[in-house]
Amino acid sequence: MARALPLVLLGIAGLLIGAGAYVWLEPEPPPATPTLTVSDLDGRAHTLAEYRGKVVVVNFWATWCPPCRKEIPMLIEAQADLADDGLRILGLALDDPEPVRRYAEQEGMNYPVFADPAQIGPALARLGDTRGALPFTVVIDRSGTVVEQHYGELDRVALDAILAPYL
Repeated sequence: MARALPLVLLGIAGLLIGAGAYVWLEPEPPPATPTLTVSDLDGRAHTLAEYRGKVVVVNFWATWCPPCRKEIPMLIEAQADLADDGLRILGLALDDPEPVRRYAEQEGMNYPVFADPAQIGPALARLGDTRGALPFTVVIDRSGTVVEQHYGELDRVALDAILAPYL
């Protein structure tokens, strides 16, 4: 009898499908943005929730990372060009605050910059960096959902292509 039960259930399922009955499967909800709190260069705590309603580019970088340093001027330009469209770039540096402050001032970084290795290292993992690679960039849509992840240096053409569906 125990062997016959799966065959009976399979037969019933076949009859239901053949008769036009459908089973509605709820789609998986999109992944929510992890709760993330990081300190800015003045030690004030900020959360990703503060930027809800904006398209957020979270760029993980370090002052000692050549590809990171190479893409920062492009990110400065993108922030200037696309701020009115709802873009907010956040720079999360894996350095101590003072070298990051000096570098941000030297480069004229026009977006919020955060530096606290104790917070940002774990944030890197929570936002999906499974390789430990820098730069690592995450795009979060206006509803707060992580929609894109990119390993390595971005150029403006690639960034614009990634952002186009969300701006």
